[in-house]
This record gives sequence, structure tokens and C-alpha cells, in this order.
Amino acid sequence: MQITITCKSEITFSLVNEILNLTLFNRIKHQES
Repeated sequence: MQITITCKSEITFSLVNEILNLTLFNRIKHQES
């Protein structure tokens, strides 16, 4: 049970991280243009 929860939160964290990185990257690219 505990392992599943940890796994899920790590996946969620990774997804959030990816989205944040993409958003920041797009914002920076948009500003440079």
C-alpha cells in the first residue's frame, strides 16, 4: 500500500515538473521572439 502511494506521488510529481518546465520554456521562447 505504502509503496503504491509513493509510486503514484512520484509519477504525479514528475508530471507536474514536466508541465512546469514546458510552461517556463514556452514563456521564455515567447518573450525572445
